[in-house]
Amino acid sequence: MTAPTLPDTLRRLHTALQSGGGRIRVEKRRDFALGQTETLWVVLGGRVQRAALLTPERHADLNDPFHLLMVEAVLREECEARGWTWGVEALDDGRAFACVFLQDRAVHPGLGSYANTPAHAHALALLAALSDSET
Repeated sequence: MTAPTLPDTLRRLHTALQSGGGRIRVEKRRDFALGQTETLWVVLGGRVQRAALLTPERHADLNDPFHLLMVEAVLREECEARGWTWGVEALDDGRAFACVFLQDRAVHPGLGSYANTPAHAHALALLAALSDSET
């Protein structure tokens, strides 16, 4: 199983969190210079901040450690708001794996869902936990 990319995972989280007024928001708009864009906005500490452009030709934002730390912080806040804890592990081969702990069990996205960054691994685990908690 191949994990979805970080931008795809963030889009899915935006959809999954929409009904609860989530801290991850994706906004589509037309930009004169860039054409159609998708911007990732996050709510950290009650403030809305632009985190990254998600359009395919602009993924460089998500390679910047500052943007990844912002994404990771908002993922932690989403977990904490639900009373969930999390664990992220960096593997020897440079990949990362994460798990979200619900009140009664641990949820992870599957052993094939390793990611290239801790933020991506955490996003995959949160998405799996949200799906699991609805059942």
